[in-house]
Amino acid sequence: MKNNAINQVLSVAFLVLSAACTGLAAQEQDLIAVLQSNAGAVEKCAACQQLRICGSAQSVGSLAAMLEDERVSHAARYALEAMPYAEAGAALRDALGKTSGAVKAGVIDSIGRRRDAAATSLLTPLLADSDATIAAAAAMSLGRIGDQAASAALVAACGNRNPQVRGAVFEGLLLCGEARLSQGNKSEAAALYRKVMESEPPSAVRVAAWRGAALSDDAQRPSLVLAALTGRDEPLRQMAMRLVRETKDEAILKVCLKQWKSLAADAQVLVVDVLAERGDQGGLADVLTACKSSEPSVRVAGIKAVGVLGGAENVALLAERAAQASGDEQAAARDSLRLLGGKGVQAEMISQVKKGDPAVRVELLQSLADRRATEATSALLLAAAGDQPSVRAASIKALRDLAGADNVAALVSLLIDSKGGEQKLLENTILGVARRTGAGAEASKAILAKLGSVRDVQVKGTMIGILGQLGDASSLPTLRKALSDTELEIRYAAIAGLGRWPNAEPLPDLLRLAQDSSNGNCRVRALGSYLDLVGAGDSMPAEEKVRCYKTAMDLSPNAATRKRVLGALAAVKTLESMQLAGSYVQDQDICEEASLATVTVAEAIYMSNAKAVTPVLERVVAAKVADAVKERAKKMLDEIRTVSSYLTDWEVAGPYEETGKNYSQLFDIVFDPEKPDAPVAWRKMPVSQYDPHPAYADLLKELNGGEQRVAYLRTRIEEPESKAATLEIFSDDGVKVWLNGKVVHANNIARPIMPDPDRVNVTFDKGVNTLVLKVTQNNLPWGAIVRVKEVKSVEPKLGEGWRLHVINADSRYEAAGVLDVNKDGKLDILSGGFWYEAPDWKKHFVREIKEEGNYYYDFANLPIDVDGDGWTDTAGAAWHNKMVYWVRNPGKTDEPWQVFEVDTPGNMETAMAYDIDGDGQLDILPNIMSEAAWYGFTRDASAPGGVKWQKHPLPQEAAGHGLGAGDVNKDGRCDVVTPKGWLEQTADGGWQWRPEFDLGYSSIPILVHDADGDGDSDILWGLGHNYGVYWAEQTTVDGKRTWDKHLIDDSWSQPHFLLMADLNNDGRAELVTGKRYHAHNGHDPGGNDARCVYYYSLDVASKTWTRHLMHEGGTVGFGINTQAVDIDGDGDVDVVAPGKSGLYLFENLLK
Repeated sequence: MKNNAINQVLSVAFLVLSAACTGLAAQEQDLIAVLQSNAGAVEKCAACQQLRICGSAQSVGSLAAMLEDERVSHAARYALEAMPYAEAGAALRDALGKTSGAVKAGVIDSIGRRRDAAATSLLTPLLADSDATIAAAAAMSLGRIGDQAASAALVAACGNRNPQVRGAVFEGLLLCGEARLSQGNKSEAAALYRKVMESEPPSAVRVAAWRGAALSDDAQRPSLVLAALTGRDEPLRQMAMRLVRETKDEAILKVCLKQWKSLAADAQVLVVDVLAERGDQGGLADVLTACKSSEPSVRVAGIKAVGVLGGAENVALLAERAAQASGDEQAAARDSLRLLGGKGVQAEMISQVKKGDPAVRVELLQSLADRRATEATSALLLAAAGDQPSVRAASIKALRDLAGADNVAALVSLLIDSKGGEQKLLENTILGVARRTGAGAEASKAILAKLGSVRDVQVKGTMIGILGQLGDASSLPTLRKALSDTELEIRYAAIAGLGRWPNAEPLPDLLRLAQDSSNGNCRVRALGSYLDLVGAGDSMPAEEKVRCYKTAMDLSPNAATRKRVLGALAAVKTLESMQLAGSYVQDQDICEEASLATVTVAEAIYMSNAKAVTPVLERVVAAKVADAVKERAKKMLDEIRTVSSYLTDWEVAGPYEETGKNYSQLFDIVFDPEKPDAPVAWRKMPVSQYDPHPAYADLLKELNGGEQRVAYLRTRIEEPESKAATLEIFSDDGVKVWLNGKVVHANNIARPIMPDPDRVNVTFDKGVNTLVLKVTQNNLPWGAIVRVKEVKSVEPKLGEGWRLHVINADSRYEAAGVLDVNKDGKLDILSGGFWYEAPDWKKHFVREIKEEGNYYYDFANLPIDVDGDGWTDTAGAAWHNKMVYWVRNPGKTDEPWQVFEVDTPGNMETAMAYDIDGDGQLDILPNIMSEAAWYGFTRDASAPGGVKWQKHPLPQEAAGHGLGAGDVNKDGRCDVVTPKGWLEQTADGGWQWRPEFDLGYSSIPILVHDADGDGDSDILWGLGHNYGVYWAEQTTVDGKRTWDKHLIDDSWSQPHFLLMADLNNDGRAELVTGKRYHAHNGHDPGGNDARCVYYYSLDVASKTWTRHLMHEGGTVGFGINTQAVDIDGDGDVDVVAPGKSGLYLFENLLK
């Protein structure tokens, strides 16, 4: 049976392997077909890359045929290079006679990387080739092959006078030497290295050859290294030092020690370090000699080495150096004392700590503490009672780490007999020992036993303070009694001690004292301790803390104390805490602290308490407080408005589970929250960010994980009138929904948070509505998001002053450009694969454009006469093929428009045309996700299409979604704007990063425009895949540029493209934008809402924007890239609107 089972497993494995091989074979045939087709270079290169992985000997012929194609050759040779087949090597060798230039050099390189010895005779003559690139490639490849014939050919070529070839020959010989050395053939390796050295190579090559020679000759290595170390050839000396550390060769160390005085200081340090690394105690005498050197670095190295090689006999030396030296030498001595090993070291330290130079004793005491030498405790207690102040202090500090619970009483005795500053040291030591050993009760008992006999008020106060910090219950009556002591200092100590008590039990005592106006100083101190005790109470409920802080505010005698309360209040992250702090933002004496506490708390809770937080934050914005605090409040208010459609004020109950039931079975089991009269422990449920959603109820986090369970979420929605709405429900995993007690939705499923929600049409009643969710948990993340969208019945509506022209209702291209295609004096429209001839908009074919996933490979149509022939071409970019390109207008030839690739830098959402370098010619700025660059061009008849393009990389900060350009700082140069800041173009054409704002997942473009007409540039943008259009007003405060963010409109989503145009001829530009319909195929927030196009005008005085309707409802959207121009030549600006639901023209009827 066992054998049958094994055979079955093997049979299955064979079938799986056979299927895999069959699949790979089929894939290989498909890739070979690409190579043999008329596919472009990009597709063929991709096929070569795949064949490098899955290709067999069958693909060699097709790959070999590509070696002569300049555009594909390198991809083909890389594929052949990796193949373990003799046919691949033969194909590369055969290509040597059929290729030239860079292609041939590449083939040579691949031959070398295969270490193809059969090619040596073919490569040898190429060492003399007139093309230096080919000769150099041959030299490197012969070096990689490295056989006898290859080595001989390279040796013979050492006399070549071409620097490029000569350098490659030396590199090849070094490779040959390394191969011989790795094979153990040291004599041949040494001969090759000597040949290189004799040929007067460049310095770097000479040093590398010397290293090889030294490693190849065991007998000569010590003398070679010593000569290099004592010579004047600095590169060679540095290599010799590397070799000493690398080999740790005892013979080298011996010759160096014999010639010690002839070595430079850094070489002496190296020798000492290596002696220590070897752990050779026989070298200790030499190390001790180094400790006496006049060179500080050598002494430091010696002292460090003593710590490794030395023993008890070296304690005195190290302790004296630690006491007498300074800087690195002192630090080395202290480290060595701490690390010193061997028998009797700690006993020797203890012996020496009892007598001698106080400074030396102090160093030994500290070292004993560092070494955790608990056997030294008795000696330290004696030293702590001695007559040397510095030794006493060091002993007390060391006892903190070494003393045990049985030494506490002795420490208390030391405290009673102490003087001055030693009392604080002993306080810290007693507390440290008690906490480290768990002897708080013993320490308290020892102090209480002797407290009554202490007459020194200062010492007695210190003892009472220690009792408070230890917090043993037996001490509380003593501290309470001390609150009424006749000595003021004792009362102060008791107040401070109670403020450090480990629980809230003394709060009433402190509060009573804080309310007593008969002693002002004690009252203020008691209030401070009261605040300390409340703040330290981790187990105290937050609402109780807020009540205590409210009491403290009422009792505070001055602004300084109230400021302290507000500082403590900021640590309590509750709505009540924020509201309390917010009630003081108008108090002139404490408004700054009150506002800061308010926003600090609000930042932790505002998403779950948006309605209650909003009026408090509005008070902060209106208060006379620091701009930075106001900005934090404004940011939260903006985000609250942005997420107003999300439900954030949740309660949670659960988790609920039943043994043996999985998430799917639990879905229909009725738990208490579903029962009308059952008691349910509902509690507050926070929400958090879950991109792109701002209000995620994270049940996994809140309910401490778990699997196969359910939880319930509840919220209340108040409506002034009955209204229809759509619930957008995102859940992980399944969800059942009740509205006002009735099930309105059920989806029993295992899933993550999906891009597309469950949508449920409901009707809210007038008044309070209760919404309950039951969310199941299978495994991994667990939570839910709910967004409420009001149902609006939007009939197509055209704005006043506009006439809508349907250019092509079936067009699904998202970009459009306006240009005079046929040079008839009329502006036409080009969108994707077609252009439309004015004035009747006759449709003409331009080119075939591929579609993938509901997107065309066409994300911009920028009108530019690229080749300078007088006919306007277009430039663009695309996401899927990652290509920046331009499309040539064929003029009157009526030929298809030809596409010329510029670059393939990565996925791009669109491209824009700006004069980046200020030369009067438009450049291309694509929005690349993975990098950033702009492209300029010049006319060059030898280049493809007569145009030569140059890529200009930008700093990486400009990569990602959202990009624009303009003169931000009004210096006459074009800057680049990103969501996280802007790149300032410097006078030399460089870029300076200015991280001055955070715009979010921004539109393309981000507009740079003086919106308010105050002479500086502002910024306007939309959240391209969410709700919100914004502007950032540029201002200057104390000479520093700042940006005030303002909301323009957040009632609709996907404002992906924006432009400025003077639509009413008043000399000021309006903001034009609209919904990019189905930007992510309906998965964006509001992705399926009604389409709309608007323009906005700014009232400068009030800084408010007015929205003007151009179109809403119907099928008119605004796409990803378009233009506003006077297309009909009547003196006003018209607007072209492309998108996935058609191509349209808004004719301006102003004139």
